[in-house]
Order: sequence, then C-alpha cells, then structure tokens
Amino acid sequence: MQQEQSLAIAMKRKQSALSGFFPHVHVGYFSQQIDGVDGFSGWSAGVAIPIFQTSQYSQLKQEKIRLEQEQNRLTQTRFSLKRTIDNALVQLHQLNNELIAMQENDLEQATIMINTLQSQLKHEEINFAAFVRGMELAYKLKMQYLQTLNEYNQLTISLERYL
Repeated sequence: MQQEQSLAIAMKRKQSALSGFFPHVHVGYFSQQIDGVDGFSGWSAGVAIPIFQTSQYSQLKQEKIRLEQEQNRLTQTRFSLKRTIDNALVQLHQLNNELIAMQENDLEQATIMINTLQSQLKHEEINFAAFVRGMELAYKLKMQYLQTLNEYNQLTISLERYL
C-alpha cells in the first residue's frame, strides 16, 4: 500500500516536471492600502514562456528515474509476496497430505495399540514396564499428529494474512 502511494507520488512529480516545458498564463487582481490611502487596485496578467529548458530536461530525467525506481520496488514486492504465498501453499498441501496419512494410519494404530495394551494389562498378559513403553509409543504417534495439525493451522493463519 505504501509503495503504491510512493508510485503515485512519483507519477505526480514527473507530471509536475513535465509542466515546466509549457507556457504559463496567469491573471490576478490586487487591492492595496498604503499609508491609510485606499484605491490602489488593479489587474495583472502575464504569460511565461520557457526559453532555456536544460534544467527542465534534467529535472524531468530525474523524475523519470525516480518513477522507474518506485515501479521496480513495487514489482519486487509483489513478486516476493507471490513467492511467499506460493511456498506457503505448497507447504500447506504437503502438511494436509501428511495429516490425511496420519489419520488413516497412525491414529488408528495408536488407538488399537492403546486398547490392546489396556486389555493385556487388565488380563495380566503384559508387565507394567512393557505397558508403559507401548503407551508411550502410542501417545508419541498421537502427539506427532497434533504437532503436524498445529503446524498446519499456524500456516493457515499466516497465509490468511496475505490473502
């Protein structure tokens, strides 16, 4: 937004520099009072025709360069923003695929593992140390899913800022 305003300002400055090549016409009215005496009034009119325009050429050239610089900055910012958004979309797609795979495989396995371990512990088919190791593994799978989901959500939130 700020760069678009800078570009608009640069365009106006170029137009102003360009106006120095053309004649200027002015008309005016004045009314004065000198030492308490009224009645000093009149009209003035004039035409200004630029004769030596070398300074105008250099000023116009300078404003053209400024305009090009602002256009380049705006183009660079837009390109950078587009690249950032494209990268975020690719990463979002990858995270989405990971989440789908985790939902279909890891979460289901973790739930089965937890139920099996609880059943084995209840029927005393497994010792407590093996139960704890198995539960730790099952909850690590669930935790990995939650971390990936958090990363996906954070990326979605940051992407909304750009769109």
